[in-house]
Amino acid sequence: MLDCLSRQELEWAVKEASTHVEVLASLHRSGLTHSGVQRVRSGTPVEAEGASGNPAGSLLVIENINSQTGERVIVDPRYEILVRGWICAGNAFEASRQRTGFLVLSGLTPDGAANGGYCLIVDWHERVDVKEYMKAESKDCYFGFQLSFSIRDLPDGEYQLAVLEVGDGTSALVRSRHSIIVRR
Repeated sequence: MLDCLSRQELEWAVKEASTHVEVLASLHRSGLTHSGVQRVRSGTPVEAEGASGNPAGSLLVIENINSQTGERVIVDPRYEILVRGWICAGNAFEASRQRTGFLVLSGLTPDGAANGGYCLIVDWHERVDVKEYMKAESKDCYFGFQLSFSIRDLPDGEYQLAVLEVGDGTSALVRSRHSIIVRR
């Protein structure tokens, strides 16, 4: 079909397709926000490849897991997990409401990467206090997040929490000291 279209028609078709992709992505985010609970996908996001680890000026703070403030929280996989916190991935990332970020659960075993999972963060909150505390250069201040997810398919074990922040041509994996311990 590429041979049949003029350059202008091809550019128009690509623009139209990108508009459809944006609409579908928006609907997906909206659906996740309204349903409230995601299912953890196994593995790691493809965007994690080549991500810088804990870049200078980055900080991930997990404020609570299922309303518990400890660094290691035991969870029952029959129930949803609720994580609240904030992230500043450094000045290379804009803290906008529509950015892409993933909560990553890495197994704390020798095969941890194969044994982990991740969820898309869709619920970003304004946190002016974080912007001031981190002296962030971001125009926006959507540093806070809240995420509810199901871990029914995650094997028993301990999983460290991290956030993968994805920007224009760059990504950063910011790890936390917090972990969840899945016990059946």
